[in-house]
Amino acid sequence: MQKKFIKKTIIFVSFNVFLLFIFSFFDNIDKDNNNNFNILSLQNKSRFDSLDILFIGNSYCYSGIVPSYFDSIGVKTYNLGIATSGPYFYELITNDYLEFTKEKPKSIFILVSPISFSSKADNFFAYHIHRYLQQPTSNIEIFYKYEKSIFDMYKKSIRKASGNLLKFFFTYEEIHYNISLKGYFPYNNNKVSNQKIIQETEDFYLPLKKETFNIHYFEYLKKYAEELSSKNITVVFYELPTNLLNNYFNDKYLYDYNISLKELKNKYIYLSNDLELKNTYFRNIDHMNKYGAEVTTLRMIEKLKDIKDLMYLFKNNN
Repeated sequence: MQKKFIKKTIIFVSFNVFLLFIFSFFDNIDKDNNNNFNILSLQNKSRFDSLDILFIGNSYCYSGIVPSYFDSIGVKTYNLGIATSGPYFYELITNDYLEFTKEKPKSIFILVSPISFSSKADNFFAYHIHRYLQQPTSNIEIFYKYEKSIFDMYKKSIRKASGNLLKFFFTYEEIHYNISLKGYFPYNNNKVSNQKIIQETEDFYLPLKKETFNIHYFEYLKKYAEELSSKNITVVFYELPTNLLNNYFNDKYLYDYNISLKELKNKYIYLSNDLELKNTYFRNIDHMNKYGAEVTTLRMIEKLKDIKDLMYLFKNNN
């Protein structure tokens, strides 16, 4: 009797787990009508083919690089900044872009920042970006490739699937995406960082003081940069101003970060951040506002024009 009960229990549990597994695949059926900026950017990225520059990065990128300034000098760009992106996100979103465009970009600019190699990077649970690629990647694939918690990912998928299938209980974040901005999102245009904003948001950053620089992340990024270079794509690494971010990392972390970056600077074109922007150019602890983005983009263009190996990007400049 006990064996029969155990057997029935195992069958019952297995059947329900299987149903939940199948149910989880409905987590991205909202891709065509979801108003989340990151999802919209992923869905629209391949409309921009034959680029001179594809910018990849995290939210510092999508709020800090203005493609229209490059348009004005005849340089075709797209800002593929996706929230919390680190080396794993970079690989997923860039490969997805390359898969669905006819002509690869001449160059790919890769953002690096202390936060790119921390536990805050590549947050597959908060941002289910692998499920919203044009060629979606399963949770199982992410688990095997990047060793992320499969239980957390499926829990997120099931929750999203429930919302998608029960529209009455589901609401989307009201974000308006302007495709002409080419991935740039000037979040809260006129917002300026102040002490109140810092106090209200710094709980997110305080744990960074205990972080250890993730050398595995760095090695993974180097390997991926080599892979892109082997496809005859010029790889450029760049930094952006991040206001008070470095204050939240310990000295050992920043030392390891800067030592590691020397490897990139020795092998690739590297655009260091040489701007010391005032508080008025930021909207919070680490993100630029519209004014910061404009100043930073113009400065980047000035620097690029002085780099001999990138002169070809400006061939259409009148």
